Amino acid sequence: QFTGQGVEKNNDDAKRTVFQKSNKWDSVKDVLCTESRQWDLKNCQRQKNCYTKRNLEYWDETIKRQRKERRQLSKPIVITADVNATVDAETCSRADYSNFTVSQLRQKVREMGLNRQGLAKMKKNELINLLQC
Repeated sequence: QFTGQGVEKNNDDAKRTVFQKSNKWDSVKDVLCTESRQWDLKNCQRQKNCYTKRNLEYWDETIKRQRKERRQLSKPIVITADVNATVDAETCSRADYSNFTVSQLRQKVREMGLNRQGLAKMKKNELINLLQC
C-alpha cells in the first residue's frame, strides 16, 4: 500500500523552506536548491566531538559538594524556640509587628543582630516569628 508519507514529508520540508528560509522572490528555486542539497549531503554524517574531562577532581568530588551545598541553602530555615526562654511581652507581641511592612521587619531583624541566611526571601510571618523568639 502507498501511504504518501514521503510526499507529505517533502511538502512539509518545502513549506518550511519557503516560510522560514526563503527570500520570497524565487521560492521555487529555493525549494529545489534545498532538495538537491539534501540529496547531496544525505550520506554525510557529523563527527562526534570527543570531550575529555580535564579536572577529574572537580567531576568526582567538587561538583557533588557544590550541589549538596546548593540544596542545603535552598531548604527553608526552621526556627525553633526554646521552651524555657523568657521573652518580654513588649517585644513578643504579635500585634506590634503585624503593622510593620516586610522591609521594616527586615530592618528590625538586622537591628536586633539576628542576621540569618535567606533573610531577603523570608515572608512576613517568618520574619515576625523570628522577631518573637
